[in-house]
Amino acid sequence: MDDYSKITKFIPAFTCGDLGAWIYENGELRLEYAEVVYRFCDAVEAFCEQHEPNETMKNILRAIRTEDTAPGTLLGYIANGTILNWLMELDAA
Repeated sequence: MDDYSKITKFIPAFTCGDLGAWIYENGELRLEYAEVVYRFCDAVEAFCEQHEPNETMKNILRAIRTEDTAPGTLLGYIANGTILNWLMELDAA
């Protein structure tokens, strides 16, 4: 069994509120995430490089990688509690 503590340590951050927002600046709309979201994404990527990801980790990784082609997708998963639910699953594993 893999030790998911490097990922589940982010649970408190995902129980808080504002982790990302759309910003209109210089005539351009862009998405800005809180620093903790970037650290979480890096931790997930690193974990998946070192371990065979289970289905929950694969879901998280897909959500992160989808952000590259569909900005705002990850924010949706954060806002509706899906990321937190996946983290809770890993914490219970």
